[in-house]
Amino acid sequence: AEKKRKTKEWEEREKNAKTFDNTLPELEIYATTLLIIFLSDNERHEDAAEASAYAIDRISQADFNRRTLDLLSARVYYRYALSHERTQRLDEIRPHLLEL
Repeated sequence: AEKKRKTKEWEEREKNAKTFDNTLPELEIYATTLLIIFLSDNERHEDAAEASAYAIDRISQADFNRRTLDLLSARVYYRYALSHERTQRLDEIRPHLLEL
């Protein structure tokens, strides 16, 4: 019974969860950047690398090609490289960085 209740609670949370679908790209990237900085500052570099990879994917989408994202993009790319450097995985992202 306890497991069923937790499952129903989880389903309800997922249904009510907010996504970035209706927000400005600048707000989404800014919020993600804050998350990446928080994770890096708390020595959670694996999580920061994952979050920064998500942000890079979102930035590189065709509909996000805006000049207002340039400054935020620079910060995300910096944290992307930094988090991968701190996890000893810089060689994995080198080809992606050279594509820019």
